[in-house]
Amino acid sequence: MFETARIMALREGIATPLFDTQPIGQVSPSPTLLVEIHKLPPGDWQSHAIPQQVLTMFLRPGAMLHAQENGPVRRIELSTKSLALSLRACQESIQWLAPAHCISVTLDDAVMAQAAASLLDGRSFEARPAPGIRDPMLTMLMHTLQLEQAHGYSSGRLFTDGIEQALCARLISQHGLRVPPASRQAGLPAWQMRRITDYIQANLAQPIPLSDLAACANYSPAHFSRLFQASFQATPHQYVLQLRIAHAKLLLRQRQYAVIEIGLLCGFTNAQHFSRTFLRLAGVTPSAYRRSAQTKA
Repeated sequence: MFETARIMALREGIATPLFDTQPIGQVSPSPTLLVEIHKLPPGDWQSHAIPQQVLTMFLRPGAMLHAQENGPVRRIELSTKSLALSLRACQESIQWLAPAHCISVTLDDAVMAQAAASLLDGRSFEARPAPGIRDPMLTMLMHTLQLEQAHGYSSGRLFTDGIEQALCARLISQHGLRVPPASRQAGLPAWQMRRITDYIQANLAQPIPLSDLAACANYSPAHFSRLFQASFQATPHQYVLQLRIAHAKLLLRQRQYAVIEIGLLCGFTNAQHFSRTFLRLAGVTPSAYRRSAQTKA
């Protein structure tokens, strides 16, 4: 029903998997070092912002078009074993020009902070986004993860954790910037963002008080609201509504439920509230959206 333990991105403020294809192979045993291998077809433009630190290694040559926010479009050639450190919390648009085969991993903020504290004497660190990185050590570590996944992570969680720590240490020592702490906008770590999104999705049919969301992250409601907005670029209320409407669209494309039932399943108190909110966020009424989706099918 809902994707879990996936590398996520924000599209129009809604958390969705970064890649549209299903990952190849087994799920990582680590809750912080998510590992995904994908074979991506060429396709249309896709816009998103990535809240996590994501490192990708390309397993075959490829090419893509890339634009950051409203900047110029660049063509990027991707050679085998080249690496890319994704932009973070920045709107970007990409288009794959040729089939891409890649392995991507998330790097947890807490693990990065531990490595930075050790290597930089407590000074703050920010990874420098870049396509086409050539680093034999990073390549070897990513290739080791690829082999480990192919063997079902037979070496165990400790081995995977060790690779994560080595990746973070290498990035900090060779591919980052030291920045004053005040220049960084505080937000929720990636694992808390996933936990909160999973909690909301599991409770869409129920009222979701701010206090319950704050308890998921172990913060006071006021502090949580500030961190949440820095991470999701939306208030908790706005984000919950976005996820409710996203799930409603999924149900409307099916024929299992009547429109009024879908509103209740998505946490709206009555048909009028559902229709009004759907129209405001989606631009059409629920019934019109269903008719359009069935026509396209």
